[in-house]
Amino acid sequence: MLRLPVTFAVFIIAASCSSKQVKQPPVLDNKTVVVAQLKENLPVDTVIRSIPCKTAPAQSFSLYLPPSYSSNVPFPVLMFFDPHGDGSLPVSKYHLLARKFGYVLIGSNNARNGLTPDQTNNIAATLTQDLRTRIAADEKRITLAGFSGGAKVALAYTYSHPEVQHVIYAGAAIPLPLSAPPLAMLGFAGINDMNYTDLLAFDQSIKKTAISHLLIEWNGKHEWPDTAAFRDAFYWLSFEAMRSSQEFDESLLQTFSEAIAKKIAATSEPVSKAMQLNKAIFFLQGITATDRYQVQLDALMADNAFQAALQQKQQALQTESRLKQNYYAAFQDKDLQWWKNEIARMKQMTDPSTTAMYQRLLGFISLACYSISGNAIAQSQWSTAEKMLAIYKLADPMNADQPFFEACYFARLGENKNALISLNRAVDLGLKDPDKILHEPALLSLQNEPGFISLVAKLQQQTISSHR
Repeated sequence: MLRLPVTFAVFIIAASCSSKQVKQPPVLDNKTVVVAQLKENLPVDTVIRSIPCKTAPAQSFSLYLPPSYSSNVPFPVLMFFDPHGDGSLPVSKYHLLARKFGYVLIGSNNARNGLTPDQTNNIAATLTQDLRTRIAADEKRITLAGFSGGAKVALAYTYSHPEVQHVIYAGAAIPLPLSAPPLAMLGFAGINDMNYTDLLAFDQSIKKTAISHLLIEWNGKHEWPDTAAFRDAFYWLSFEAMRSSQEFDESLLQTFSEAIAKKIAATSEPVSKAMQLNKAIFFLQGITATDRYQVQLDALMADNAFQAALQQKQQALQTESRLKQNYYAAFQDKDLQWWKNEIARMKQMTDPSTTAMYQRLLGFISLACYSISGNAIAQSQWSTAEKMLAIYKLADPMNADQPFFEACYFARLGENKNALISLNRAVDLGLKDPDKILHEPALLSLQNEPGFISLVAKLQQQTISSHR
C-alpha cells in the first residue's frame, strides 16, 4: 500500500514555486550612467545583481536606484524576498515602476525556502541594517514585500518589528500573531494560484481585526504579480505617504482616479465590480472624497444579481475544497492510469466558470507531489517516490523541482546515468543554483561523474557572469 510520509497540513505549509528563467536587467551605456553619491559609487537607473552586505559578506542583495536618487534626500524603499533567494528577479521585474514612482529597490539573495524562521529573520535584519547605513532611506517608508515563501519571510519580520509599518505579500501568507503591531498590508492573489483559497481565508481573518488591509485578485498563477498588477503596490504606498502628509502628488492622484473609474465602468461582473469599488475606497480614503464609490458599492451589494454571484463564488470555493480532499485521498487509493486520465481531463477543461479552479487544483497536486515525493526519497520509500514523481510530471511538467527530485531518486538507487539525465532536464527547466546541487546529500554519489562535474562548473560560471 502507498504510504504518505507527510500529512496534508504539513505539505501545504511547505510551499514550492516553479523555477523561472529570469529576464536580464537593462545594460546601460557607461557614458550615460549617472553615479549616486555613495561610498561604493553605485550607478543609478540600472539593476545591480549582487552587492555583499558589509556586516555579513556571505550575504548579498540586488539593488536598483531610481534616476532621481540622491544620497542627500531620504528615499522610500521596497525590500524584496524571493522564495528561491533570487533578489534580482523582483528588482529587475519592477525597476521600471520604481523609476516612475521614485523608489529604491532591494532584493535579498539569501532568504529562500528551506531555511528556518530564525535564519530568514536574521537575513532580513542584516539586510535592513545594511540598507540604513549605505542608502539614503526614509526610515518611515521602508516596506517589505515577498512572494510565496518570501511573503512569509516579509510578514514574519514585519509582525515582530513595529518600526516597519507596511508589508506587501503575494502567493502565500502566515496568520497574524495575537498581538500584531499596527500596520498596513496589501496582498496579491492570482486567480490561478494553488494558494488562492488560502489567501482568501487569510483575507477574511484580517477583516476581523483593525489592520488596514486589502487583497487584490489578479489574472495570474503562483508567481510574482505582473507589472500591470504590481503597479497598484506603488500607487498604494504613494497614497499612504500622502495620508501621512509626507508628500502630495495631484497628478498621480488624478491618474489613478481616472484609471480606476474606467475600470469600474468597464467591469460588468458584480463581484469583480465590488472588488474594484473596494480598491478605490481603500486606496483613496483620507486623501480625496470616496463617497461616490461607497454609494455605488452599497447599491451593488443590495442587488440580487450581486448576492447570487457571491453565493455562486462561495459554492465554487467549497467545491474546490472538497476536490482537494478527494485528490489527496486519491494519492493513496488511485493508480497511475487513473491519475493520467484525471489530469488529462483537468487540462482539457474549457468552461470559463471552472478553468481557474482546475488550474489551481493542478497547482495543488504539484505542491502535494513536491512535498510527498521529497519526503519519500529522504525516507527510502521508493514505491511512493516513484508514483508521486510520475504524478508530479503529469501535473506540472515544466517545474524544475520534479526532475531535480527525480535525479535524487535515481541517484539513491544507484542509477547514475538516469540521475544525470534528470538533473540536466532540471537545469533546462530553470534550475540554476549550483549550491543546491552540490549540497544535496542524495546526489553525493554523482560528484565524481564527469557529466556532474561539467554541469556544476557550467552553472557556477553562469552564476559568476550574472553577478558581474
